[in-house]
Amino acid sequence: MNAVVFYEQMVSKDEEVLARLFTIENWCLIDGNWMITREIEEAI
Repeated sequence: MNAVVFYEQMVSKDEEVLARLFTIENWCLIDGNWMITREIEEAI
């Protein structure tokens, strides 16, 4: 079984957004445990 998760991450300091990242994670069920197998981050 596999799952793919997409999300936006914002890095901020003192309420100012310093960076926005779009992240894609690939997860796989291995021996009954969810393990991340791949992660990609891109600036947006």
